[in-house]
Amino acid sequence: MTMSTQPTDALDTEIGRYVAKGYKLEYRHGNTAVIAFGKRPNHVLHLILSIITFGLWLIVWLIVSLTGGEKRRLLVLEADGSVSYRKP
Repeated sequence: MTMSTQPTDALDTEIGRYVAKGYKLEYRHGNTAVIAFGKRPNHVLHLILSIITFGLWLIVWLIVSLTGGEKRRLLVLEADGSVSYRKP
């Protein structure tokens, strides 16, 4: 007797790979999942620092806003059993 694999096993495997890399599972429903990595920058803190330093912190704020932050991926289990990646 052979065991059949469920279609969602491919999606579960991909989620597991991303979780092992440090991503967190935010949402899972049926054949889709949203995973995220990183944290959102604290814009209030950067605004306060920019005011205190008379605008000198604006450069740091700009760099953090453009390069940092939370990155999300939408994983979708396709009809052929493959998993595709999209930006939500």
